[in-house]
Amino acid sequence: MPIYKIDKKKNGKQQYRVVVNYTNSNGEYKQISQRVYGKSEAKNAEAALERKVQDKDFSRRITIRQLYEEYIAAKIHEVRTSTLNKTKSILNNHVLNTDLADKRIDRLTVPVLQEWKNRLGQKDIMISTKNNAVRELNALLNYAVRMEYLPKNPLRNVGKFKDSGFIVKQEQYQYYTKEQFDRYYQAALNCRKNLTDYACCVFFYLLFYSGLRKGEMNALKWSDLEGNILHVRRSICQKVKGYEETPPKNPSSYRDVRLPKNAMKVIEDHKSLFEQFDQFNDDWRLCGGIKPIADTNLENHNARYAKLAGLHHITIHEFRDSHATLLINEGISLLAVQRCLGHSDIRTTMKHYAHLYPSTEEETLKKLESL
Repeated sequence: MPIYKIDKKKNGKQQYRVVVNYTNSNGEYKQISQRVYGKSEAKNAEAALERKVQDKDFSRRITIRQLYEEYIAAKIHEVRTSTLNKTKSILNNHVLNTDLADKRIDRLTVPVLQEWKNRLGQKDIMISTKNNAVRELNALLNYAVRMEYLPKNPLRNVGKFKDSGFIVKQEQYQYYTKEQFDRYYQAALNCRKNLTDYACCVFFYLLFYSGLRKGEMNALKWSDLEGNILHVRRSICQKVKGYEETPPKNPSSYRDVRLPKNAMKVIEDHKSLFEQFDQFNDDWRLCGGIKPIADTNLENHNARYAKLAGLHHITIHEFRDSHATLLINEGISLLAVQRCLGHSDIRTTMKHYAHLYPSTEEETLKKLESL
């Protein structure tokens, strides 16, 4: 029952592959394995796998809820905290709060899962949300197959939700124009009373002119600023208690973002304020100071600024949409927008923003007729 060291580390912990070999009741040679980070975690995983092998009927008695607990424990060192939290939220909202939760996995038939899908389909939620639930349950059952708790995944025969019509609905989101954001920022300047107010002002200004994600902006340090270039190299995931610094969302999110002169002036004024502190150094967060700005503070300030400016409220992520819209309205290409936003696939950029580009049919016709 070996433990193999894998040439990979995460958060300073070595990855191990724990393997347990056994012979089933049919005399067939079998093997179950699990990958974990940390030597002590590997020992614990080995003991857990051995207990399951000794219990000949463990795969027949485990419920969806029990499988979920094991699945989350296995994923905790494999994915970003924000990704794990999203998985937990989806499964809790659409699987664990249904009668499916306490059903044994060996009794999950295609009709049972189709009935679950039918009930999910009756909910007044977006089709993308429904398919997210199907996707996460599918991943959970795939894990059961990998662990040899199930011979196959019955959900694959059920499939995902499909649009009933042929009309493609464009994604709706709110954003601020340049003129609207000027009003928003002026309202923010008018109600500054403390360092948190100043920091939030800068935070939203840079969001609008850089297009960074909230976590990327909160993670920026003064050492990440070189001239007018922001080096995006990390992100912040906030928890109930404290926060966690993580890599950016994907490899394309590692990028350099150039700031316009007006944004640099805001940064310079902001830095002169923080330089008054004796303990100030380049390891401070560019917006928050010693530590990132709390999500609740950002949400509260955002709502207050919008109200004072007489504007509709947009979410923090929609400042990123506002930046993309600003670029598109200035004629910036979709490929350039993709690079600025750090999307890993241009199809993501097209899905969100392609409809904002003016129709090129008349322009194409004119060029053809001029040939």
